Amino acid sequence: MLPQDVEDSAADWGDLIGTVLVPALLVGVSLTYIDITEVLASLSNPLFILLTISTVVIATLTSGILGWLVKFNFVEASITPGLVMADTGGSGDVAVLSAANRLHLMPFAALTNRLGGALVLFVTSLIVPFLA
Repeated sequence: MLPQDVEDSAADWGDLIGTVLVPALLVGVSLTYIDITEVLASLSNPLFILLTISTVVIATLTSGILGWLVKFNFVEASITPGLVMADTGGSGDVAVLSAANRLHLMPFAALTNRLGGALVLFVTSLIVPFLA
């Protein structure tokens, strides 16, 4: 509906914002929300590191293989449900997708966070009565 030069300018503006401001956003969010003493305490626990790495690797490979079986791109199927599931929410989505150069997957990452969070809460509510 708009002239081509307006569409091109909007796309260029989006690229500029993604290139220049996303790294600044990631640093700002990281410095604001991360307590460095808790991070250092977690890094001194080998079991925590093992569980974290195992969760990310298993989730990434599982989602990639399942995506590949239904003819999705293996890398994008691994990133969106697998790595996005294991990050810290919206700011983690930006970090994961910008590191993978796949910011166009942001709507799918938001959907994955919401569905994954609901699924985790549901499964946890089923399992907790057996653990208590």
